[in-house]
Amino acid sequence: MLSKAKTQFEAIGDQQGAAQCLRTLADIHRMQGRYSEATKMLLKAKTQFEQIGDQKGAVQCLQSLGNIHWMQNRYSEATEMVSKVKAQFEQIGDQHRAAQCLRSLGDIHHMQGRYSEVTEMLSKTKTQFEAIGGQLGATQCLRSLGNIYQMQGRYSEVDEMLSMAKTQFEEIGAQVGVAQCLQSLGDIHWMQDRNSEATEMLSKAKTQFDNIGDQLGAAQCLQSFGNIHYMQCRYSEATEMLSKAKTQFEDLGDQLGAAQCLKSLGNIHCMQDMWNMNSVSCTKSTTSVLITCGI
Repeated sequence: MLSKAKTQFEAIGDQQGAAQCLRTLADIHRMQGRYSEATKMLLKAKTQFEQIGDQKGAVQCLQSLGNIHWMQNRYSEATEMVSKVKAQFEQIGDQHRAAQCLRSLGDIHHMQGRYSEVTEMLSKTKTQFEAIGGQLGATQCLRSLGNIYQMQGRYSEVDEMLSMAKTQFEEIGAQVGVAQCLQSLGDIHWMQDRNSEATEMLSKAKTQFDNIGDQLGAAQCLQSFGNIHYMQCRYSEATEMLSKAKTQFEDLGDQLGAAQCLKSLGNIHCMQDMWNMNSVSCTKSTTSVLITCGI
């Protein structure tokens, strides 16, 4: 539909309409993890917005480009770009998008392990979204705060926070948010050795990611499934899932995800060799084997 609309806007000489379609198409590719295609489209759309004097449209393209740098783990570039975009949104009086930038900066700090700064930033952003009636933005902040508590091992607080965020996403029909909350809850249950609950939630999350075309989210769920099987010493299933996840990460250009899968696959081979050499059964209490394999 967007491609057809873009063609029609071009046919009648509506450059702004065509550029808006191009930017939205780019954001769809970005959400699907197709970063190279998204980047090309956003740069083209940004140029078109600049040519017609649409400052807001050009800044929105920069905002999406900053998010792509973040997803590719290029944190310094992402921080610089998102900070610049935030200042521009503030200049043109767009409080909602300025708050989105603040949330993105919080997520970038989160990925770098700067938890105290993130918590303060996301709490402030959540308040800003609530003040301007941005329920979606406020809920996204709540989810991000839950993910921070997860990294700190504060599981009881995380469970409550992410469950609340999931409910709010469901109420406003934000399927991506629901899937991301399910994914995080699944990972939390896995860390707590609640494997059956983890598998159930991750299965639901992967189905939703598949339905909305989010290839990155689906690959991350596969990776988690592989790690669950790995910890249960079901090595053939773990190897199959992690190998598939690794391929998907590589296709999406996610080097970190691919490297994590490769590391887990190496650990699996090490564990199998140690079991064979020592003729021991697979239990989590076999500490010496786990240490030998670097786990």
